[in-house]
Amino acid sequence: MTKKLRVLELSGTPFEMGYKHGQAFKEDIIAFAKERVKLSGDPKWSGQNLSRREVLALAESCVDEHKRYAPHLLEELRGIGDATGLSLAQLVIVGGFTDFVDLVYSTHSSKVPAHAGADNCTAFLIPNEVAATKQGFYGQTWDMHDSATPHVIMLRGKPENKPEFLAFTTVGCV
Repeated sequence: MTKKLRVLELSGTPFEMGYKHGQAFKEDIIAFAKERVKLSGDPKWSGQNLSRREVLALAESCVDEHKRYAPHLLEELRGIGDATGLSLAQLVIVGGFTDFVDLVYSTHSSKVPAHAGADNCTAFLIPNEVAATKQGFYGQTWDMHDSATPHVIMLRGKPENKPEFLAFTTVGCV
């Protein structure tokens, strides 16, 4: 039996979009966060045996950088957090698990190298002049472990004062 891909329509301010996302998938996001935080401290995933407290402290140290780099995306995370009760640190892990695991590797100077398939993503760009609609687009794969499969969704976004988007992603990821 094939499950139908869940699609969520979002619009408004970043916070409003995040809040709606959090409301729509609250229980899934909470469960996914719990799993991802645990895996982040598991030596099979991150090369380190870290406590939940250590994992969350490292994630918390990333929040200010997220705010500096993309404040509108952090506002979207705040909306998800308000709807789910999760912290920004937990949502940093949920939304960027593969990158966060790389951070755990590099921060804790593990002698265990990252697994060979850790960085096998692909990107593409279609310029305006060759696109059928004359409006170019781009994309990137996000190669994730099959344990994320139950959490996959499609977001159709119409952010306020930003381009519309369609994103194949996971619950809790902006």
